Amino acid sequence: MPIFEYVCADCQKSFEKLVERNESVRCPSCEGEHLEKQFSRFGMGATTASAYPSLPQYKSSGGCCNPGNCGCKN
Repeated sequence: MPIFEYVCADCQKSFEKLVERNESVRCPSCEGEHLEKQFSRFGMGATTASAYPSLPQYKSSGGCCNPGNCGCKN
């Protein structure tokens, strides 16, 4: 079951929802059905990497991230 991000067109609240197949989604604030699905980004920032020091820290070869903008310790 994927997690989707939405913005309600009625009340402008944003929220995330774990959605099962063919499940209808309503805004948890106003119960509205006029929702806009948002593009979701997954990332592991420096704060996340420092919170989990046991995870491997990979060095970038230059293509995937910029120094200081991610948790890859460049």
